[in-house]
Amino acid sequence: MRRFALLLPVVLLCATAACDDDIEGSESTRLTLLLTDAPGDFEAAVVTISQIYLQRSDDEDDDDDGGRVILLDEPVTTDLLTLANDVATLVDGAIVPAGTYGQLRFVIDGGFIEVETTSGTEVFATPGYAEAPARVDGILMCPSCAQTGIKVNFQGGLRLDDDTETLLVDFDVAETFGHEAGNSGRWIMRPSLKAASIAAAASIEVSVGLAAGVILPPIGGQILTLAGFSVELKSVDAEDETPGEVLVLSDANNDGTFTVRFLNVLPGEYTLMLRGPLGVTFGTSPGLPHTIEVEAGAAVTQSVMVTSAGPSI
Repeated sequence: MRRFALLLPVVLLCATAACDDDIEGSESTRLTLLLTDAPGDFEAAVVTISQIYLQRSDDEDDDDDGGRVILLDEPVTTDLLTLANDVATLVDGAIVPAGTYGQLRFVIDGGFIEVETTSGTEVFATPGYAEAPARVDGILMCPSCAQTGIKVNFQGGLRLDDDTETLLVDFDVAETFGHEAGNSGRWIMRPSLKAASIAAAASIEVSVGLAAGVILPPIGGQILTLAGFSVELKSVDAEDETPGEVLVLSDANNDGTFTVRFLNVLPGEYTLMLRGPLGVTFGTSPGLPHTIEVEAGAAVTQSVMVTSAGPSI
Protein backbone atom coordinates (compact mmCIF):
# COMPACT_ATOMS: atom_id res chain seq x y z
CA MET A 1 0.00 0.00 0.00
CA ARG A 2 1.48 3.37 -1.05
CA ARG A 3 1.94 5.96 1.67
CA PHE A 4 1.87 9.73 1.35
CA ALA A 5 1.11 12.78 3.44
CA LEU A 6 -2.29 14.43 3.46
CA LEU A 7 -2.61 17.83 5.12
CA LEU A 8 -6.14 18.97 5.90
CA PRO A 9 -6.98 22.59 6.81
CA VAL A 10 -9.34 22.78 9.78
CA VAL A 11 -11.26 25.40 11.73
CA LEU A 12 -10.42 25.36 15.43
CA LEU A 13 -13.16 26.32 17.86
CA CYS A 14 -13.25 26.19 21.63
CA ALA A 15 -16.47 25.41 23.51
CA THR A 16 -17.41 28.40 25.64
CA ALA A 17 -18.21 26.29 28.68
CA ALA A 18 -14.85 24.56 28.48
CA CYS A 19 -12.66 27.58 27.82
CA ASP A 20 -13.37 29.79 30.80
CA ASP A 21 -10.86 30.29 33.59
CA ASP A 22 -12.64 27.87 35.92
CA ILE A 23 -10.98 24.84 34.29
CA GLU A 24 -7.81 24.31 36.30
CA GLY A 25 -6.85 27.96 36.15
CA SER A 26 -6.07 30.07 33.08
CA GLU A 27 -3.08 28.08 31.77
CA SER A 28 -3.47 26.45 28.39
CA THR A 29 -1.79 24.00 26.03
CA ARG A 30 -1.31 24.12 22.27
CA LEU A 31 -2.58 20.77 21.00
CA THR A 32 -1.95 19.26 17.57
CA LEU A 33 -3.85 16.13 16.47
CA LEU A 34 -2.54 13.78 13.79
CA LEU A 35 -4.42 10.90 12.20
CA THR A 36 -2.83 7.80 10.74
CA ASP A 37 -4.11 4.39 9.67
CA ALA A 38 -3.35 0.73 10.14
CA PRO A 39 -4.14 -0.90 6.80
CA GLY A 40 -6.91 -3.28 5.85
CA ASP A 41 -7.96 -5.27 2.78
CA PHE A 42 -10.17 -2.64 1.14
CA GLU A 43 -10.24 -0.59 -2.07
CA ALA A 44 -11.57 2.47 -0.23
CA ALA A 45 -12.58 3.38 3.32
CA VAL A 46 -14.00 6.90 3.39
CA VAL A 47 -15.36 8.65 6.49
CA THR A 48 -16.56 12.15 7.28
CA ILE A 49 -15.43 13.42 10.68
CA SER A 50 -17.73 16.28 11.67
CA GLN A 51 -16.42 17.03 15.15
CA ILE A 52 -13.53 16.17 17.45
CA TYR A 53 -13.48 17.10 21.10
CA LEU A 54 -11.73 16.38 24.38
CA GLN A 55 -13.76 15.34 27.42
CA ARG A 56 -12.73 16.14 30.97
CA SER A 57 -11.79 13.13 33.13
CA ASP A 58 -14.34 14.03 35.80
CA ASP A 59 -17.16 14.81 33.35
CA GLU A 60 -17.67 11.98 30.86
CA ASP A 61 -21.48 11.93 30.83
CA ASP A 62 -22.60 11.60 27.20
CA ASP A 63 -25.36 14.16 27.73
CA ASP A 64 -23.22 16.78 29.46
CA ASP A 65 -21.11 19.03 27.23
CA GLY A 66 -19.84 21.21 30.08
CA GLY A 67 -16.50 19.38 30.12
CA ARG A 68 -15.90 19.47 26.38
CA VAL A 69 -13.18 21.27 24.50
CA ILE A 70 -14.00 21.26 20.81
CA LEU A 71 -10.94 20.80 18.61
CA LEU A 72 -12.61 20.45 15.21
CA ASP A 73 -16.05 21.70 14.20
CA GLU A 74 -15.83 21.66 10.40
CA PRO A 75 -16.46 18.39 8.50
CA VAL A 76 -13.39 16.64 7.10
CA THR A 77 -13.80 13.77 4.63
CA THR A 78 -10.86 11.47 4.01
CA ASP A 79 -10.08 8.06 2.59
CA LEU A 80 -8.34 6.26 5.46
CA LEU A 81 -6.37 4.12 3.02
CA THR A 82 -4.30 7.15 2.01
CA LEU A 83 -3.03 7.57 5.56
CA ALA A 84 -1.00 4.39 6.06
CA ASN A 85 2.49 5.18 7.43
CA ASP A 86 1.80 8.89 7.22
CA VAL A 87 -0.51 11.36 8.87
CA ALA A 88 -3.24 13.89 8.25
CA THR A 89 -3.04 16.99 10.40
CA LEU A 90 -6.61 17.33 11.64
CA VAL A 91 -5.96 19.91 14.34
CA ASP A 92 -2.97 22.25 14.39
CA GLY A 93 -2.13 24.22 17.51
CA ALA A 94 -5.56 24.34 19.15
CA ILE A 95 -5.63 26.22 22.46
CA VAL A 96 -6.79 23.81 25.17
CA PRO A 97 -7.32 24.79 28.83
CA ALA A 98 -4.90 23.08 31.19
CA GLY A 99 -6.35 20.06 32.94
CA THR A 100 -6.73 16.30 32.82
CA TYR A 101 -8.81 14.77 30.05
CA GLY A 102 -10.16 11.24 30.01
CA GLN A 103 -11.31 10.89 26.42
CA LEU A 104 -10.88 12.12 22.89
CA ARG A 105 -14.06 11.71 20.84
CA PHE A 106 -14.65 11.61 17.09
CA VAL A 107 -18.16 12.31 15.78
CA ILE A 108 -18.56 10.60 12.39
CA ASP A 109 -21.39 11.65 10.09
CA GLY A 110 -21.05 8.67 7.80
CA GLY A 111 -18.83 6.73 5.48
CA PHE A 112 -18.52 4.07 2.83
CA ILE A 113 -16.22 1.19 2.00
CA GLU A 114 -15.40 -0.45 -1.30
CA VAL A 115 -14.48 -4.11 -0.98
CA GLU A 116 -13.13 -6.53 -3.56
CA THR A 117 -15.33 -9.45 -4.60
CA THR A 118 -14.92 -12.35 -7.02
CA SER A 119 -16.79 -10.35 -9.68
CA GLY A 120 -15.28 -6.91 -9.06
CA THR A 121 -16.01 -4.59 -6.14
CA GLU A 122 -19.01 -3.71 -4.00
CA VAL A 123 -19.77 -0.49 -2.14
CA PHE A 124 -21.41 -0.34 1.30
CA ALA A 125 -22.46 3.06 2.67
CA THR A 126 -24.16 4.47 5.74
CA PRO A 127 -27.78 5.46 4.92
CA GLY A 128 -28.08 8.91 3.37
CA TYR A 129 -24.32 9.50 3.18
CA ALA A 130 -23.80 12.40 0.74
CA GLU A 131 -20.23 11.42 -0.18
CA ALA A 132 -21.14 7.88 -1.24
CA PRO A 133 -20.67 6.88 -4.90
CA ALA A 134 -23.68 6.78 -7.20
CA ARG A 135 -23.72 2.98 -7.03
CA VAL A 136 -24.22 1.55 -3.54
CA ASP A 137 -24.62 -2.21 -3.18
CA GLY A 138 -25.40 -2.49 0.53
CA ILE A 139 -25.64 -0.87 3.93
CA LEU A 140 -22.79 0.09 6.26
CA MET A 141 -24.00 0.47 9.84
CA CYS A 142 -22.28 2.69 12.38
CA PRO A 143 -23.95 2.50 15.79
CA SER A 144 -23.49 5.67 17.87
CA CYS A 145 -21.02 7.23 15.42
CA ALA A 146 -22.92 10.51 15.18
CA GLN A 147 -24.42 10.49 18.69
CA THR A 148 -21.91 10.08 21.52
CA GLY A 149 -18.95 9.89 19.19
CA ILE A 150 -16.18 7.31 18.95
CA LYS A 151 -14.27 7.29 22.22
CA VAL A 152 -10.50 7.14 22.57
CA ASN A 153 -9.82 6.56 26.26
CA PHE A 154 -6.67 7.80 27.98
CA GLN A 155 -5.72 5.37 30.72
CA GLY A 156 -4.96 7.41 33.80
CA GLY A 157 -6.03 10.55 31.96
CA LEU A 158 -4.23 12.89 29.58
CA ARG A 159 -2.65 15.73 31.52
CA LEU A 160 -2.28 18.95 29.53
CA ASP A 161 -0.41 21.86 31.07
CA ASP A 162 1.54 24.77 29.59
CA ASP A 163 3.62 22.58 27.25
CA THR A 164 2.97 21.90 23.59
CA GLU A 165 1.45 18.45 23.01
CA THR A 166 1.03 16.44 19.80
CA LEU A 167 -1.18 13.34 19.73
CA LEU A 168 -1.07 10.60 17.12
CA VAL A 169 -4.36 8.76 16.58
CA ASP A 170 -4.24 5.41 14.77
CA PHE A 171 -7.48 4.57 12.93
CA ASP A 172 -7.28 0.79 12.38
CA VAL A 173 -9.17 0.08 9.15
CA ALA A 174 -8.93 -3.71 9.38
CA GLU A 175 -10.45 -3.80 12.88
CA THR A 176 -13.01 -1.07 12.17
CA PHE A 177 -15.01 -2.61 9.33
CA GLY A 178 -16.52 -6.09 9.37
CA HIS A 179 -19.55 -8.13 8.35
CA GLU A 180 -22.61 -7.86 10.58
CA ALA A 181 -23.45 -11.10 12.36
CA GLY A 182 -26.07 -13.21 10.62
CA ASN A 183 -26.98 -13.30 6.95
CA SER A 184 -28.07 -9.70 6.42
CA GLY A 185 -25.13 -8.99 4.07
CA ARG A 186 -24.60 -5.64 5.76
CA TRP A 187 -21.27 -4.35 6.98
CA ILE A 188 -20.78 -2.66 10.31
CA MET A 189 -18.39 0.09 11.33
CA ARG A 190 -17.08 -0.03 14.89
CA PRO A 191 -14.13 2.35 14.68
CA SER A 192 -10.98 1.14 16.42
CA LEU A 193 -8.82 4.08 17.40
CA LYS A 194 -5.74 4.31 19.59
CA ALA A 195 -3.93 7.46 20.65
CA ALA A 196 -0.48 8.24 21.97
CA SER A 197 1.73 11.25 22.37
CA ILE A 198 3.75 11.75 19.21
CA ALA A 199 6.81 11.45 21.44
CA ALA A 200 5.68 7.89 22.14
CA ALA A 201 5.38 6.94 18.47
CA ALA A 202 8.20 4.67 17.34
CA SER A 203 9.71 3.46 14.07
CA ILE A 204 10.90 0.04 12.91
CA GLU A 205 13.54 -0.35 10.20
CA VAL A 206 13.99 -3.84 8.76
CA SER A 207 17.00 -4.75 6.63
CA VAL A 208 17.11 -7.96 4.60
CA GLY A 209 20.15 -9.50 2.94
CA LEU A 210 21.31 -12.77 1.38
CA ALA A 211 23.67 -14.98 3.37
CA ALA A 212 26.95 -15.99 1.72
CA GLY A 213 26.40 -18.39 -1.16
CA VAL A 214 22.61 -17.93 -1.31
CA ILE A 215 21.21 -17.29 -4.80
CA LEU A 216 17.54 -16.59 -5.44
CA PRO A 217 15.96 -18.83 -8.11
CA PRO A 218 14.70 -17.21 -11.33
CA ILE A 219 10.95 -16.79 -11.72
CA GLY A 220 9.50 -17.26 -15.19
CA GLY A 221 12.96 -16.89 -16.66
CA GLN A 222 13.45 -13.54 -14.92
CA ILE A 223 16.23 -12.83 -12.42
CA LEU A 224 14.79 -12.47 -8.91
CA THR A 225 16.13 -10.02 -6.32
CA LEU A 226 14.98 -9.10 -2.85
CA ALA A 227 13.00 -6.27 -4.47
CA GLY A 228 10.45 -9.01 -5.16
CA PHE A 229 10.00 -9.54 -1.41
CA SER A 230 7.98 -7.58 1.14
CA VAL A 231 7.87 -7.26 4.93
CA GLU A 232 4.66 -7.56 6.92
CA LEU A 233 4.28 -5.98 10.36
CA LYS A 234 1.29 -6.96 12.48
CA SER A 235 0.24 -6.29 16.05
CA VAL A 236 0.15 -9.44 18.17
CA ASP A 237 -3.27 -8.29 19.41
CA ALA A 238 -4.78 -8.32 15.90
CA GLU A 239 -7.13 -11.09 14.82
CA ASP A 240 -5.54 -13.95 12.86
CA GLU A 241 -7.43 -13.05 9.67
CA THR A 242 -6.58 -9.35 9.98
CA PRO A 243 -3.85 -8.36 7.49
CA GLY A 244 -0.80 -6.55 8.72
CA GLU A 245 0.99 -3.59 7.22
CA VAL A 246 3.02 -4.63 4.16
CA LEU A 247 5.92 -2.68 2.64
CA VAL A 248 7.99 -3.72 -0.37
CA LEU A 249 11.76 -3.96 0.06
CA SER A 250 14.05 -1.58 -1.80
CA ASP A 251 17.81 -1.06 -2.10
CA ALA A 252 18.15 2.72 -2.10
CA ASN A 253 21.96 2.59 -1.67
CA ASN A 254 22.58 -0.18 -4.23
CA ASP A 255 24.67 -2.02 -1.65
CA GLY A 256 22.81 -5.33 -1.77
CA THR A 257 20.93 -4.73 1.49
CA PHE A 258 17.20 -4.15 1.06
CA THR A 259 15.23 -2.20 3.67
CA VAL A 260 11.78 -0.99 4.70
CA ARG A 261 10.87 1.49 7.42
CA PHE A 262 7.59 1.49 9.35
CA LEU A 263 6.75 4.92 10.76
CA ASN A 264 4.28 6.12 13.41
CA VAL A 265 4.31 2.79 15.23
CA LEU A 266 2.52 2.83 18.58
CA PRO A 267 4.12 1.05 21.55
CA GLY A 268 3.36 -2.66 21.77
CA GLU A 269 4.33 -6.11 20.48
CA TYR A 270 4.45 -6.90 16.77
CA THR A 271 5.18 -9.93 14.61
CA LEU A 272 7.44 -9.60 11.59
CA MET A 273 7.13 -11.72 8.44
CA LEU A 274 9.02 -11.79 5.15
CA ARG A 275 6.82 -12.44 2.11
CA GLY A 276 8.33 -13.83 -1.09
CA PRO A 277 6.90 -14.20 -4.60
CA LEU A 278 4.95 -17.29 -5.61
CA GLY A 279 7.16 -20.15 -6.62
CA VAL A 280 9.94 -19.45 -4.11
CA THR A 281 10.64 -21.13 -0.80
CA PHE A 282 13.25 -19.74 1.59
CA GLY A 283 14.64 -19.88 5.13
CA THR A 284 15.73 -17.00 7.33
CA SER A 285 17.69 -16.09 10.41
CA PRO A 286 16.09 -15.26 12.75
CA GLY A 287 13.25 -17.63 12.03
CA LEU A 288 9.96 -16.02 11.08
CA PRO A 289 7.51 -14.91 12.29
CA HIS A 290 9.72 -12.91 14.64
CA THR A 291 8.30 -10.94 17.57
CA ILE A 292 9.44 -7.37 18.18
CA GLU A 293 8.63 -5.39 21.31
CA VAL A 294 8.39 -1.65 20.64
CA GLU A 295 8.77 0.88 23.43
CA ALA A 296 7.54 4.46 23.33
CA GLY A 297 9.63 6.69 21.09
CA ALA A 298 12.06 3.91 20.13
CA ALA A 299 13.83 3.60 16.77
CA VAL A 300 13.95 -0.18 16.38
CA THR A 301 16.21 -1.90 13.85
CA GLN A 302 15.91 -5.54 12.84
CA SER A 303 18.14 -7.50 10.46
CA VAL A 304 16.94 -10.60 8.61
CA MET A 305 19.23 -12.86 6.57
CA VAL A 306 17.89 -15.18 3.88
CA THR A 307 19.86 -18.36 4.60
CA SER A 308 18.42 -20.60 1.88
CA ALA A 309 16.27 -20.21 -1.21
CA GLY A 310 14.96 -22.40 -3.99
CA PRO A 311 11.96 -23.05 -6.22
CA SER A 312 8.78 -24.36 -4.61
CA ILE A 313 8.09 -28.00 -5.38
